[in-house]
Amino acid sequence: MRYELGRIAEIVKGTVTGDESTVIDGVSAVEECGPGDITLALDQRRLETAHSRNPAAVIVPDNLRQRFRESMSYIVSDNPKMAFLRTLELFDPGLHMPKDISPSAIICEDVKLGEGVKVGAGAYIGPGSVIGSGTVVFSGVYIGAQVEIGKDCVLFPNCVVMDRCQIGNGVRLHAGCVIGADGFGYVFDGAEHVKMPHIGRVIIEDDVEVGANSCIDRATTAATVVARGTKIDNLVQVAHNVKIGELCILVGQCGVAGSSELGDLCVLGGQSGVSDHTTVGSRTTLMANSIAAGRVAPDSTVSGVPARDHRTELRSKVAVLKLPDLIERIKRLEDRLDQMGIS
Repeated sequence: MRYELGRIAEIVKGTVTGDESTVIDGVSAVEECGPGDITLALDQRRLETAHSRNPAAVIVPDNLRQRFRESMSYIVSDNPKMAFLRTLELFDPGLHMPKDISPSAIICEDVKLGEGVKVGAGAYIGPGSVIGSGTVVFSGVYIGAQVEIGKDCVLFPNCVVMDRCQIGNGVRLHAGCVIGADGFGYVFDGAEHVKMPHIGRVIIEDDVEVGANSCIDRATTAATVVARGTKIDNLVQVAHNVKIGELCILVGQCGVAGSSELGDLCVLGGQSGVSDHTTVGSRTTLMANSIAAGRVAPDSTVSGVPARDHRTELRSKVAVLKLPDLIERIKRLEDRLDQMGIS
């Protein structure tokens, strides 16, 4: 694939400084770019790196204009990250997808497949399930009974959607993720842990993405819900009865315990956790390696265990670092007082 720089600028809604006829052969990170490539530089340091590697063009914010070189070409954008994303889309070779419905796929009775559905080798679709038009089911996918999957979804290899779950439109379920496994619930009867039946389901709304090997458990009675536009990274656990709001971000290895609720536009950092029956207000960020418990107010940035205001937590950590010196100073003062006969 080859594009002239002017055409790329038109597509990404940027402005060219330099030669619009420059031919772009590929897209690379700034540390890896070379002749023929277009790259992204968000600050002066990365722009200097780009200059040292001499790519065909650089996508930059307007505030770097004074650092331009006459011998190079640039696309200036109000949103350079989005411009870079659109450029990557142009050069994306795509994935090798199933071309039709494989003869080795197992499609049970009463399954309804929309127009243009593709099903890979060895996939299983259980009785009474409905798959919307344009959806792609890769090899090895398991879809249980009475599952509803919307239009234009992609289910990557070996992901699992258990019985009665509901998936919206434009959803991407990456390899190995499990939607609708039983929640982790037991009652101790004095002799053993008796398994709590989970007869609910999982509802995933439109434009949600679930990363590889992540798990979203079914509810005990009603539904575990992931709302529109939320993006979930790899190796994330969402427990039974959880409600996750719209446009949230859950970063790798974080977990949300049972019956918790996240408002809209929340961000959970890597390896963070939300304790059971916790309510996290909208537009809240839980920093990495932190644990939220109880109730977290909207528009908060919190960290620590248990999580509290991030600035307060940072001040506390600084104070803890000073403790050894403070203890030594107190010891010296006590020694002086002893020498003076003051106890």
